[in-house]
Parts: sequence; structure tokens; C-alpha cells
Amino acid sequence: MLHIAGGPGDGAQTNANNLRVWANWLAEAKPAADLILYSPRGTYGSSAEWLCDAYERFSLETLSRSVTAAEEAAASLPILQRCFDTYAERKAISNGLQPGQFYAAFSSRAQAADTLGLLADLGYSRWHLWGVSYGTRVALVAAEQAQNAKRVELRSLILDSVYPPGRGALAQWPMLLERAWRSHEQNSPGFGNLWRQLYQRLTRVEMQPELRLDNWNYDLDPCPRPMQRCMQHQKHITMRLTADRILALSYFVLYDQALLPSFYEGLKLLDENLGEKAVVDNLPLTLVLEAFVASAFAESFSSLVFYATECVDNGRDSAADIVAAQHKFPQWAQELEVAYSADVCALSAFSNPDVLNAQNIRLNIPMLIFAGERDPVTPVTWARDLAQSQPKVTLVEASGVGHSVLSSGYCDVNAIPRWISGDKEVCRRGN
Repeated sequence: MLHIAGGPGDGAQTNANNLRVWANWLAEAKPAADLILYSPRGTYGSSAEWLCDAYERFSLETLSRSVTAAEEAAASLPILQRCFDTYAERKAISNGLQPGQFYAAFSSRAQAADTLGLLADLGYSRWHLWGVSYGTRVALVAAEQAQNAKRVELRSLILDSVYPPGRGALAQWPMLLERAWRSHEQNSPGFGNLWRQLYQRLTRVEMQPELRLDNWNYDLDPCPRPMQRCMQHQKHITMRLTADRILALSYFVLYDQALLPSFYEGLKLLDENLGEKAVVDNLPLTLVLEAFVASAFAESFSSLVFYATECVDNGRDSAADIVAAQHKFPQWAQELEVAYSADVCALSAFSNPDVLNAQNIRLNIPMLIFAGERDPVTPVTWARDLAQSQPKVTLVEASGVGHSVLSSGYCDVNAIPRWISGDKEVCRRGN
């Protein structure tokens, strides 16, 4: 059973902490299968990690400055362009490729081929693919490749929080934001009015509080990366709380529902104390911001792999697609315009995308799909669409659950072992 993690760009699947978590799961679940974990190409833990020190330093240093999302994105583009060009030229020389060919190495097709190659090298005669979030896309493409090659070793797919090919492009972002806002309103009535009020106030520089955050990644060991400014050696991080960062935070917290109570409480305290010194004592919001920064700058995440995969898989939306999305979601028109004007996928590195389309995938393989009813990241509609297009599907819709159903505890720990053993009653609630 090969587990394909989310991302793209998330590595460290085989570090000590993750291995301990999986060892505990294996001891409790006792599946009738080996569990295979790996770090995808280019990510932390792989043989050739792909990093852009200049971009990481720029992003970290920008946290302490009062800049808009548009200003930050415009300033970051030339930095990313240099990183992409330099790395591709170096790889082209060593591999005999043209620079523009290198980025296809990070497409989901290439990553799917990696999974099949890994299983072939290990010599398994039967296997299952278990993907989570972005990992579901890799699993779907790998299953199609295996089916086309008439390989019978693949027995089933397990897909949690489906992120299929053809989804996640920039023009779909307003739809995801709108779903996120509806989820926030369900959780905390009046959220929208409070957020809009705070957003307007935080656009004024004199109202933007400066917070001193504990660095959850603090570590006195030698820097894991050759950065001039090693984040892991900074005990505290200074952050200026701008309107655009509140918007990013509002979406981030929906990945982890445990953060939501602190987030809502922190916003209310911020609204009551904005402009006063007391705002620095906003412990609930500080907790959420520390989690946000720790996630954004986790050593296990590669921004370059993320951008390369998404841009190669999806290409760049046309101006017409962006205008159509703005007309459909006028409340997010300005934010979409800003994002499109500084779209990383418009860089010359991605002029030849390898665009994927889920509608072309039809698999004659048993498929178990988990979808969170309140998942704003990979909406339940994506899972339903996929289920309707495939002949052998068991769909589990988890009421009241957000992103990543199995990690939420919605099903008991034996859901996956039951599936691979052929039990039809897969998901039993709770532990």
C-alpha cells in the first residue's frame, strides 16, 4: 500500500516524526499490507531537494513589512524567475535537456511514473495506491498509466479529499474562497461582517499591529539549508498584520479545524483592541499566526516544486476565464485581478505546460473516495463528479468534516484495513 502525500511540494514523508506517527498507526490498524512511504522528487527528504534560498529569504523578511499582496507578488516574480532559470540551466547541462524541458519533470504525470517505478523496483505483485489531497491526483494519473500498460498489480485506489486533474487553476480560486466564507459563516455567524470591517481598518498602515511570534521551527542544530538567514535559528519572528495577511489566514485555518475557535476569538479581540497596545496580547490570534508562519516556512515544503507542478499541470488561465470568474464572483474580483497580474504560471519557465484533464480518466479499478462535506480546499463536488464518472466507486461523504477526512477521525482507524480486505462496510464512525 503506497501512501502518496499532499502538496505538491510537501516533503519529509520519511523523517523521524512522521515515521513514528505511521508506526503507531500500523500497530493499531494492523492492515494486511505493507505500508510504503516516500518523499516525492524535489522535496525535503528526496535525493535532490529543490530550493530557492533567495525566495525563502525574501518571503520571510517581507513578513515584517507593511506591503500589499500585489506589491509582494510583483517583487517576488523576478526572484522566482531567476531561481527557475538558474536551476533549469544547471540541470539542462548535466542531463542534456533544453532548459524549458526540465519542468516537465515535476508534472503529475512524471510523479505518477515515479510511484509505479518504485513499486516495480520493490517487486510487489499486488498493491493499492492511497492518495491524500494533491496525492489523489498523482494516484489517479498513476492508475491510468498502470491500466494503459495492462499492469494487473494495482488492486484499488483510496482517495481522501480529491484534487483531480483539471482542478485548482487560478480562475477557480474565487469559488473556493466563496465556499470558505460560507463555511466560516456556518461556524461563526456574523463572520463576514466582522472580517470586512477588520479588512477595511487594516488597510490603513497606522492600524496594522506588529506582532512578535514564537518560531515553532526553532532549532539550534546546523541550518538544514545553506541560507544566509536561517529561519530555524530565529527564536522569534516579527510580523506586520496587514489586511491581505488576514485574508490568507482566513483560508489557511480551514485546513485545521482545531484552529477555528482560536481564530474566531482572536478576530473579535483584534476588532475590540485594534489601535491599542493591548492587541499584542491577543493570545488566540497569536497562536493561529504562529501555526500559519510555521506551515508557510516549514523546512519540509518546497515552494518551487509547488509552483512547477501546479503550473505545468494546469497552465495559465486565459484572460477570458479570469473575467468570467470575476463576473460570477464580483466580491473577489479585485483579489483575482491582483493574483492574475502576478501569476507565477505566466513566467517563461511554464510556456509549454503538460495540462491534465480529469474527464479523460476512466478507470476499471475499485475506488474508495472520502470527501468532507465542509471541505473548502477540495470541495465535495469534485469527489462527486469523479465518482459519477467511474464505474467502481465507494463514496464516503463525511458530514461536518473539512479537509482530509481520515485524519479527522471521522472513520475509525480500521477503515483502510477493512477496504483492502474486501469488507463492504468501510467507514465506521469514531474510534
